[in-house]
Amino acid sequence: MRSATSLLPSYDVRRPDVWQRLACPLCRSSLDEVESGLRCATCGQLYLVAAGGTVPILLAATSELYEAEFADWRPSQRRGTPAKSYRQARYLPPTNVTRISEPAKRAFLDAVGPGAILNVGSGQCEIHGEANWVNLDIHPHHNVDVVGDAHQLPFLDGSFDAVYSVSVLEHLRDPFLAAREMARVLKPGGRLWCTAPFAYPVHGHPHDYFRFTPEGYRSVFRDLEIETVGPATGPVTTIGHFAERALDALLPGKLGFLARWTAAWCIQPWKYLDPLLVRRDATCASSYFVVARKT
Repeated sequence: MRSATSLLPSYDVRRPDVWQRLACPLCRSSLDEVESGLRCATCGQLYLVAAGGTVPILLAATSELYEAEFADWRPSQRRGTPAKSYRQARYLPPTNVTRISEPAKRAFLDAVGPGAILNVGSGQCEIHGEANWVNLDIHPHHNVDVVGDAHQLPFLDGSFDAVYSVSVLEHLRDPFLAAREMARVLKPGGRLWCTAPFAYPVHGHPHDYFRFTPEGYRSVFRDLEIETVGPATGPVTTIGHFAERALDALLPGKLGFLARWTAAWCIQPWKYLDPLLVRRDATCASSYFVVARKT
């Protein structure tokens, strides 16, 4: 895998494979290119395109996520090492050291092969160098191909061989609607990979709505055939999250950070017990993954 910085697009070339899949998020009809952007062939709604006419902003004005200024977004010309995360900058240990779900994810990707994959909620970090990945997010970033709302996916029916979504479902006000949209854009036989937390502190405030159990996945993705549901992270990882949050709340300022830092490193070695614990009892997992298929 190439480095994140080498994958930053130049934004001087459109991706025809992406544009041919685009649809109006309101009526799901195809879009025509016009001088001012993209216009729906059915309802006539106009959508602007950012970054020199290469990144479609397909947020309907009815979406709570709509922001008109996205159309004026331009990529930074700065290149170099990406900014460090909060944990990296403060020498805190990584949160997930065991990657329990990695074999299942690799099997999912191997099954999809070179098929087109829609990455719902790609964010700034989910940068994939393969040409078959299409990154969608509610905000424009250097790695985003289309700006859109997961509740109103701006793609034609049956456009993708797979949908991939990591730690996004909990942030959606209507995960049932988003799940139906994911199923809609899948081709028959298409596959879905999704992870979301079950036990995790509130994050992404104020947009953090839900937590998911295995049965919760079966309910949300009722339009798909569930193939596998399994643990993605274990209980010690969750203990670490809550211990850090509790110490931040209990102690003020630098003293609180020192306590959090110390606790994080003390708990870190115990996280390697997570695979053993979830094998013995999968109900103690702190997050789950689901693999599903469209029949």
